[in-house]
Parts: sequence; C-alpha cells; structure tokens
Amino acid sequence: MEITICKGTDPYLYQWVGPLVMDKAVIKYNNNYPFKTAENYAWHIAFEGGQVLGFVPMELRKTRAIFNNYYVAKDSPEVLEALLRHVKDTYGMSPIEAVVHTRHAELFQRNGFEPFITWKKYVKLMYVATGKKS
Repeated sequence: MEITICKGTDPYLYQWVGPLVMDKAVIKYNNNYPFKTAENYAWHIAFEGGQVLGFVPMELRKTRAIFNNYYVAKDSPEVLEALLRHVKDTYGMSPIEAVVHTRHAELFQRNGFEPFITWKKYVKLMYVATGKKS
C-alpha cells in the first residue's frame, strides 16, 4: 500500500477521490455528511494497484491538525490504521484532533488518542505527542 498527500485544491485530488466523494455508498459511510476541502486541507490517500483504498482529509489549523470525514473501503482496519500512522508521522508533533465513528474509537485509542467527547455516532479524541513518533 502506498499513501500520498494531496493539497486540498490540487487537480489530482479531484481525479483520485472525486468519484468516491460523490458515490452514494461513500456518502452513506460518512453518515450522509459531505466531504469538505479548501487550501488548508491535506488529503492523505491510500492506494494499492491503482485503486484508492481510503482517504483522510486533514484540516490544518495554526495550533492543530483535524482528522474528520474520512473513508476506508470495506471499513478495513488495516487501511485505517495505515492512514492513521501516516497522519501521526506527518503531524504528530502537533496536537491531532479526531472525530471518528464510534466503531473506530478503539483503534484510535490503541494508537495513543484519548477520547474527550462521546456522542451517539461519533467520538472526539485528541493525540498529543510525548516527544517520540510512533
């Protein structure tokens, strides 16, 4: 699996994820919320054999990176964990805030994220580096 980063307004972004973010099944996976992007977003996209396996649009703010509105084909924990490791390796020295499906909260906790708000469908977690990258 290969993971690449695309800026939020990069033309390749639309070529790679455009068909997915408009797919009814992918929108349903995201609880019918649309995917957002802008200049301050960086999309981490997992590929294998020319196919997109998943993506995470990271919103980059001055004080933190925000992990939200992601997609992983077949809800694969291996792909999600690979994307999460990639995000931590990229932004891990800054706080990373994540809003994730409740079914994925345990995976995030195993990777150093601490929950601080729990809703019915989502959990909000925070990762703060302890001086070492994972």
